[in-house]
Amino acid sequence: MVRFLAARAVVVGLGVLLVCGNAGAAEARNGLEASDPRDGTTLSRAPASVLLSFGDGVLPETATVVVRGPRRERCEQGKVMISGGRVRQPLRALRRAGRYTVAYRVVSAGGDPISGEIGFALASPSPAVGERDAGERDSGGRAGEERDGGARAGDGQGGERERAEAAGVGGMTVVPMVIVVVATVWFGIMALVMARRRRDGEESGL
Repeated sequence: MVRFLAARAVVVGLGVLLVCGNAGAAEARNGLEASDPRDGTTLSRAPASVLLSFGDGVLPETATVVVRGPRRERCEQGKVMISGGRVRQPLRALRRAGRYTVAYRVVSAGGDPISGEIGFALASPSPAVGERDAGERDSGGRAGEERDGGARAGDGQGGERERAEAAGVGGMTVVPMVIVVVATVWFGIMALVMARRRRDGEESGL
């Protein structure tokens, strides 16, 4: 009986590992393939929208795209548009130079949830906004420039913290599965050891 339970525990542990591996392969196959703007690029002109291209079709009712500016302000305008595996989110006029982040969450046609974040930088805002911002900097003087520089530094640190938290959330979904697998295999090994010791004790008693 003990050997049966031990063997069953080992089989369950291997099954969990197989399921985890298949889930990771499915996410890689159906994940984000390209984006416009590209992740990490620096633009001289503000884009009118963000386009995300996935390896599989996307269920329309599940798509969520959140675009935030250098001061964490929301930048989406209108509803997200989906065509097959292409997801487009229109944007408002981007008012500030700096880093923008695009966080997305969709479900593929095969039922696989896909989420992540990309980013791009804007070298300068649209011309009309740029002229207004230049006038404000001239009137504000050096103090205004220092405040803007401090705000950009704080935004950069906030973006790093958010990316670290997102990575931690993704890791939390994997860590419990690994713990279950390790505990299951350990239980199976201990059961085998106990069975071997009991058999040895019976033989020595004889």
